Amino acid sequence: MSMAEMHAVRDDCGFEIDTALARSVIYDALTEGFRPPTADTLRTLTSGDALATLRAAAAMLDTQSSSPAEPILPAVLRLAEVAHLTREIISDSYQRLFGHTARGVVCPFETEYGGSDSAFRQPQELADIAGFYLAFGLRQKAEIEERVDHIGCQCEFMGFLGRKEALALERGRTSTAVESAPDHEMLEETRRTSKTFLRDHIGRFGRAFASRLMSADPSGLHGRLGDILFRLIGVECERWGVAIGSPTLELRSTTESDAPMACGTAQELIQIQRPT
Repeated sequence: MSMAEMHAVRDDCGFEIDTALARSVIYDALTEGFRPPTADTLRTLTSGDALATLRAAAAMLDTQSSSPAEPILPAVLRLAEVAHLTREIISDSYQRLFGHTARGVVCPFETEYGGSDSAFRQPQELADIAGFYLAFGLRQKAEIEERVDHIGCQCEFMGFLGRKEALALERGRTSTAVESAPDHEMLEETRRTSKTFLRDHIGRFGRAFASRLMSADPSGLHGRLGDILFRLIGVECERWGVAIGSPTLELRSTTESDAPMACGTAQELIQIQRPT
């Protein structure tokens, strides 16, 4: 391999690292936005520095598509329109949209979507989602009992996979052939998991959730986050070559939909973490 070819490979690897980190940035912002609001929520999502980072990440992801029908950047730019909102307004919006039940106005749980027959599949689907997390050493906090199919959990997992992919790429770029073998295996497994989880879970129901959120909160922060998620899933599905989920999935019919959500502090409700 010539020096020019080696530099080209390194440049390609650098671009792949940047796009993996860009995906992580967007998913992490969505994770924060779909959590019960805290004092840091608006700073994390709408401060000058945060918006600049999100704009750069969105522009990077839009370039990975030949001609995205729904680019992410315009949706990210609209976050600046709600930078003036207070924590109290955001908290009221969160309670109105998601409430204290599994459904709320907008249901954030994947296994509640899918029509009448989904109730029979729900335990298997929840186990499948938990299996993805556990395969990478991730688990829920021991002191809380939150459902693993929450959109925030799924965004957090996809953000984690983006950082994992970037790490594997960086290590592979700076290692010898022998040293890089484990990193190559980690890279392949991480990418395979990203594609499968997108196809089977967040890409399957995420646009239906996002559509409901945009309709229920057209001028608020959460509606704008829904728009970002809707577009991100489209770009991601194109990247991985998987089918995009329908934006109009029905909710399953069940008398259990009004059961209270598991208790926990606002910050704990949907976090997943590495084991200590």
